Amino acid sequence: DFGPQSKVTSTMRVLLLILFLTSVSHGIPVSELRVRLRGGQGSTLPAREKVCLVGSGNWGCAIARIVGDNVATARPDDDTQFDKEVRMWVFEEEVDGQKLTDIINTRHENVKYLPGYALPPNVVAVPDLAAAVADATILIFVLPHQFLGRLLPVVKENMMSGAIAVSLIKGMECGAKGLELISEKIRGGLGGVATSVLMG
Repeated sequence: DFGPQSKVTSTMRVLLLILFLTSVSHGIPVSELRVRLRGGQGSTLPAREKVCLVGSGNWGCAIARIVGDNVATARPDDDTQFDKEVRMWVFEEEVDGQKLTDIINTRHENVKYLPGYALPPNVVAVPDLAAAVADATILIFVLPHQFLGRLLPVVKENMMSGAIAVSLIKGMECGAKGLELISEKIRGGLGGVATSVLMG
């Protein structure tokens, strides 16, 4: 039994997301694992995990393809595990006179940062960061670290209580206190939320 401890629960939820991202099955029914990961039947989190990608560049869209496909093609017994919609925050730009979010949501392709590669139709581009993160239980940060300073306060103000963060951001920051891991910056900027790192 994983127990209700927040650190264990958050870590296991991230592990489940990683298993889901990589389509690895360890033979535990998702319905059973879900109860364990959420800290028992009394959890106040939504019935389904909802993933939000904070970032939509080349790397962000590559991850969106994996997350979106795996959420959309979940086995029937996994259906209650993840919400089918994956929101992806997009810094709004114009490309050939059209909003980039409109292009992504109609053509299902980020023609500026990952041209030629289709995004799953369940990946929805959202230009408003507050709206993108509002009801997400898992926040995947996948954007250049220099943008975190101005984005984290918005995320913190609008994120769901109990949400966890996953950093796919490369590098470190050098500040007044010396070197700082990006995961530490995210954790601190979001008020101490459980933050994990996925790198390869």
